[in-house]
This record gives sequence, C-alpha cells and structure tokens, in this order.
Amino acid sequence: MLATSSEVDPATGLLAYPTVGLSVGRQEGKSSLLDGVLTLRSTARAHQRSLYVCQDRQLAAERLLELAEGPAARYVAVVVRSNGRERVTFRSRSRWSIAAATAKAGRGRTVDLAVVDEAALLPWAVLDAIGPTQAARPDPQLWVASNAGDLTSVMFWHYTELGRDAATADPGRAVAWFEWGAGDDVDRADPATWRGAMPSLGHTITETFVATKLAELAREPERFDREYLNRWPEGMGAAGAGLDLNRWGASGDAGATITGRRAFAFDVAVDRGSAAIVAAGRSAAGKVVVEVVDQRPGTEWVVDALAQLRHRHRGATVAADDLTCAALIIAAGRRHVTVDAVGAATIGRACLAFDDLLTGDLLRHREQVALDRAVAGARRRHFGDAWAWSRARSTTDIAPLVAGTLAVWSHLSQPAPVKPVVITTAPS
Repeated sequence: MLATSSEVDPATGLLAYPTVGLSVGRQEGKSSLLDGVLTLRSTARAHQRSLYVCQDRQLAAERLLELAEGPAARYVAVVVRSNGRERVTFRSRSRWSIAAATAKAGRGRTVDLAVVDEAALLPWAVLDAIGPTQAARPDPQLWVASNAGDLTSVMFWHYTELGRDAATADPGRAVAWFEWGAGDDVDRADPATWRGAMPSLGHTITETFVATKLAELAREPERFDREYLNRWPEGMGAAGAGLDLNRWGASGDAGATITGRRAFAFDVAVDRGSAAIVAAGRSAAGKVVVEVVDQRPGTEWVVDALAQLRHRHRGATVAADDLTCAALIIAAGRRHVTVDAVGAATIGRACLAFDDLLTGDLLRHREQVALDRAVAGARRRHFGDAWAWSRARSTTDIAPLVAGTLAVWSHLSQPAPVKPVVITTAPS
C-alpha cells in the first residue's frame, strides 16, 4: 500500500494518487500503516506539513507523541507537548500537527499530507475544512481511513463509493482505494468469511477471539459486521434511495443559521415511538436551511413544544401530514396552534421541491445525526408522476426528513413580506 500510494506520475513528476482511501475492520493494522505514511512523508521530503485528524483530539495527540518518541524518534528534532499546541518537528524541517475533528479542522494552516482517521465517525465539515489547506501545495495527498460505518456515515460512504469506482475503472491516477471486507450475502458466522475480510486473522487476531466477539454481539450483529467484517448496513447506497447522498453530504454546513422568518413542521415515526420538529428558512446567503429543533421519544410532548415555538416565533407557520399526524393536528388546534394539514398531492410537490433545492445547491442542513440518518435510509414511493417518502420501505426513522421536507415547502409557500411604501409630499 505504501508503495502504491507513493507512485509518481511520470508525466508530471507528482504523486499519481493525491487521494488514498483505506477501508478495513478494527485491529487490522490500520494505525500502524498510517504511522508509516506520516513517517515516510516527513523523512523522505523536507519542509513537509502533515496533519492528523481523528474523532478524539486527545487520542490524536497521544498517538502523535507516542510515535515521535518511539519508532520515529531518531528522525525527530523537537517535540512540543503543550496541551492544544502539540507538534513534532523533524530534522528534515518537516512537521506533524493535529486538529480537532470539527468544521475548523486545519483552518489557517498549509498542509502537504492530511490523514483523516476513523472517518466513518466524522462529518463532511472536517473534509470541507481540510481541502483548502492543501490547495496551494505543489504535491498534496489526502488519506481517508476507517472501518465501515452506519447509516449516518455519509462522508466516508462517499469516499467508499468513489474509491470502489476508481478501483473498478483502474485509471492509475487520482484515487487509490484499498478495502478488505465481507460481501453482503456471506455468512458472518463462517470462518471462511472471516479469513476473506480480516487480513490480520492468524497473525495478530485468532479465530477464537472472533468467535467470542460474534457471541457477545449476537443481539447486535450489525456491530460485528461493521467493526470486524467491515460490512456496511443493509440499504446503504441501494437503488431507489431517496436522495443523492453525495449531494446531501456536500450541502452540510454545521454553522448554517436561519436569519429571517421560519416555518416549522413535525412528523412521527412509523411505530409512533418518537416524533421530530424541524424548522426551515433562509440563511444570510439566501440558501434554504433545514434544522431539527426537537426530537424525543413518544408524541405527547409535541403540542407543548409547538406552542412554545409559536410563542417565540410569532407568525411562523406549522405544517404536518394530514394522515399520520391527524390526532396531533387536532390537539394543536385546541391549543390555538394552527397547523397546515398537508395532503398527499401537496406532499408530492414538497418532495420534488426539496430534491430540486438539493440538486441545485440551494439547500443547507446542519449535519445533525437525526437528519443524516433519516436521509441515508429514506426510500421513495411513486404515485403517478410524483413521489413521496415511503415509511414502509425506508430502513430508518424518516420522521426528521418528512418534517424537514414539509417545513421547506411551508417556507417556500409563504408570501414574500410586503415592504411598507412611504409617500412624501412637498409642503404646499
């Protein structure tokens, strides 16, 4: 892997693969490989700036310092251990640093090598922050590594699809992808499956250990699949998915805020076990922002929450599905909260509008787990030339997405505010 990722394009003299992805189960040597990537770049070249990012900043700092004081010690000139300023400077004048896994990751820095570890746990905002730090460097490289994620792991799923496509096309440049995992149709309990998915089996991991973990996670087999077999959950990227997950990931903005009038909508889970309230409105940049403002178990809390929101946001509209939320709509009316009961035809129009906004890069969301999970598992049902979200076919609770779709439609349907006209007359 190190040899492939270090290949040089003879036409340019630069790295053939500016993007490298690694997908493998836990305890399979991923960390040791990434240590080698960081060390090679910092010792083989001078004046390189490397950035390491993972979910836990403290863990990132510990790993960096352990590596600098261990295998890479003979190449190191200076180690700074001050909390928040950890860095390692090499004799080659190259330097390692770390960053928190947030929308500010790497901002204000210039980075030659960026290593994003445990990527399945991180939002798109991290990659959005790192990208510009490499724009002015002559030969940058990005490593994105993780085991498989769950339905909220939109960013790493994007790189997984990107990498698989590149591996299939095999262009010999741009993206290098390395993946070990079990297929969707193989038996998780079969040792042959383990041998095909776990490169460390028989070396640092034993079949006895794997069998023990399989028994421990018998009630949560998806965790075993994700962590040991590196297998994504059923439905990830399936045909008929509700929205383009790549576009959805790219439209995430944790700092997006609604600056003007807002509209609310609510929806309930198919089993009535929870409900969600979502707001929509315009940002200062003119984008439509969708934000989950409340989600809790049960439904008895919804009417009180709506009343409080209406009190804080005078003039805000509220919408809901006239069928699945009928009882709550009536209860809200008794509390003097008027709800626009939306029928099937209007829901179809709302879904089309929501998709159009996303496709046109006019929609922003705040990278909230509840909404990301809903989008990842959402499926459509078609009626005539229109479509709507299908609670029956979806693989996750899509109440946040349904509410978000209706909130956006309610916002778009509001008449534009009328500006007062001031007439002045000259004194007679």
